[in-house]
Amino acid sequence: MNLLIPYVYIYNHPDPLFEEYAYGDAGPRGRKLKKLKKGDYVFFHTSTRNRKYITAYYVVDRVIDTPEAVKDRNIMNKFNHPHLKEYLDPKEVKLENDCVLFGDPILSRILDKPLLFDKSLAEKLTLNINFSENRTETQTIGSATRS
Repeated sequence: MNLLIPYVYIYNHPDPLFEEYAYGDAGPRGRKLKKLKKGDYVFFHTSTRNRKYITAYYVVDRVIDTPEAVKDRNIMNKFNHPHLKEYLDPKEVKLENDCVLFGDPILSRILDKPLLFDKSLAEKLTLNINFSENRTETQTIGSATRS
């Protein structure tokens, strides 16, 4: 299984944290992450100037429940991921399916040049997105990849 994950940059909460090849989520998105297996691909995309771009991909190394990850001293000593730190905050609401995905640092990539995520790429990736004349490519891709 492979996933497309949309993201927006949030000040003081870099998630995905590309430098660590880590990404945390919970709820329905966390449930999807938990279905991933070692070797699956996760593609991250974002919008810039009203166009969508794939900016990075992780080759999945593992997905760990956040409550287990924060108990592991090796993980907590190595990773500075905000999702882990927020989970330890007693004021934060704990959600079901809270987990952290770790990408293989050798096989995963942050793209030097973002890849335009347009109709042509969607068709090459056989994403089965129905493009309509009533919406722009970006609107259609955004709607199809929102969750």
